[in-house]
Amino acid sequence: MTSSNISRGRGWARFYIAHFVPVIGFAMLLLSASASAYAADAPVELFAKSQIQSGLVILENTSLSPREREAQLRSFFLTLLDTRRIAMGELARLKQTTRSSDADSFCDAYGHYIVERYASIINTHPGLMLSVAHSENVGNSDYLVTTSLVDPTTGPGGEAHIDVRVLEENGKFFIVDAWFKGISMIQTVHEELQTLPAYQSGDVARLAAQIREMTEHVQASAGKV
Repeated sequence: MTSSNISRGRGWARFYIAHFVPVIGFAMLLLSASASAYAADAPVELFAKSQIQSGLVILENTSLSPREREAQLRSFFLTLLDTRRIAMGELARLKQTTRSSDADSFCDAYGHYIVERYASIINTHPGLMLSVAHSENVGNSDYLVTTSLVDPTTGPGGEAHIDVRVLEENGKFFIVDAWFKGISMIQTVHEELQTLPAYQSGDVARLAAQIREMTEHVQASAGKV
């Protein structure tokens, strides 16, 4: 990876962490079923409630060190996000014939790249409050949950809306995208990957390696490597 690409990646990482990751991470972590268009016992609501409980157990466990908490949050997000589905969608954009081993490597790198951002930053933004504004079924087993996020430190006018896309498959729910102020998580990552030389050449194996390098930069900026 060239120094210009690394610098661009670092600059994007700082912007992403400061403006995008905290609120999207909390939206995924704290989806509330208190005010929804679904019945209280609807499967999608049970999914939301279970994620709230799982997230709170991690955040409120005072026996965990910061590193242990982040490790548990990473595992949590890896199960909450359908990272392989998202990554395979990104691979489809390349329109390249890919060996299964290279596809697996890419999916693994892509998933950890996204998850690392959420897990490393979420503990630095305490006190955010999230509630469901409304939700709807927008297609076959495809749901859109609109949330209202309030940061009490910003005072009046600190409310923002986050849209979270949830898919149901075989009775399980997975988050596959989120939008904050109209900015898509998946599209943002896509635009970042487009700057990498391996993406431009269509070299999937090399692209996976460059994504891992980007992840290492995120870890380094958080003082973890």
